[in-house]
Amino acid sequence: MLGHIMKKVFQISIVLIFLFSCSNQTQLIGTYKSDDLNYFEKTWKYFIQGYTSFAIGTELEIKNDSLFDLTTCANIITGKWFYLNDSLYLVYETNKWRNDSLQKYGYEGKWPQIPQKPIALKIRKNKLFWHTEGFQEGKAYKTFNGLKK
Repeated sequence: MLGHIMKKVFQISIVLIFLFSCSNQTQLIGTYKSDDLNYFEKTWKYFIQGYTSFAIGTELEIKNDSLFDLTTCANIITGKWFYLNDSLYLVYETNKWRNDSLQKYGYEGKWPQIPQKPIALKIRKNKLFWHTEGFQEGKAYKTFNGLKK
């Protein structure tokens, strides 16, 4: 008898988890644009969190068919997305320069790459956050990307 009750509780728990995760996914669908940070927020992120730059002009469209379109100042990226815990993951399928001549000839002989791993965006209410890091011209950079629905 106790085993039967525990089995029912387990089944109901699984159904509830599934329903709540589906509702979170549908809330993610929509268009997100670069969030304009105020002077205090930029100063805090620069001095305390170590960001050296802030992305602007970024737009992300999350579609209900698990596809996305991401447009940055330099690239047009498409692919698939999925939701897990507190993050939205983007799996790039294409990554092209926005500028036709760059797409044809490259930038200093280079073209945009497709990351091997999904890109994780943290979710907080109606905002998405992530950062990119690397080296350019011998200097390290850390760019903050914040999008608001």
